Amino acid sequence: LKDGTQEGAVSANSAAEFGAFLPDLAQGVYTFGVWSEDSDGRRSTTLTTTFWIDAGTQTVVSGLILPPTIELNKNSVSAGESIEVFGQSAPGGTVEVWLYPESTEEPSEASVNKSTATVNDSGAWSKIIGTSGLANGIYNIKAKTSISGAGESDFGMVLDLSVGGVIEEGVCAGADLNGDGRVNITDFSILLYWWNSDNKCADQNQDGIVNLTDFSIMMFYWTG
Repeated sequence: LKDGTQEGAVSANSAAEFGAFLPDLAQGVYTFGVWSEDSDGRRSTTLTTTFWIDAGTQTVVSGLILPPTIELNKNSVSAGESIEVFGQSAPGGTVEVWLYPESTEEPSEASVNKSTATVNDSGAWSKIIGTSGLANGIYNIKAKTSISGAGESDFGMVLDLSVGGVIEEGVCAGADLNGDGRVNITDFSILLYWWNSDNKCADQNQDGIVNLTDFSIMMFYWTG
């Protein structure tokens, strides 16, 4: 993506490596975004970076590690039931999964259940997580990838898990804030209008404030 508009698409190789080239960019400030889609149609969150480009120069951005794709086999369980978390990432990488109570604040170390899974040669990963000992309520699950010698990604999409209840469908689900079936600059403008407020529609993760997390969710669903 260049300034929110898709400029092209490339296929990753069997090691999940990819590259792209955008020619003939005028001098100025640009925001570039990269997201991936796995073989089952799941999308990663969008990794964005903003910088100035001088005329007549070539800028190289390298070492990007995209967050893993992630899915749950079900989003509500009874206390004591196990949940499977799975997705795809770079073969040979390690995915770290966090499970913690939903909150408007960053989770404390003591509240996070951390587990890891190894990504197999085809890029798939999965982890079975038990819920024994968890109180009834809503929990968040997210994951990040680390690659030996290369570094680690940011956390990807945050998923909700209900223990002892049912997850209700979100307001303005999928970041389509104006309900036109697309997620584009119009929805982004609405998000900015409600920035730092508690608007239920723009607050995509329903944590009580419209902020960067909600923008990241919008980038995940971006259609242009």
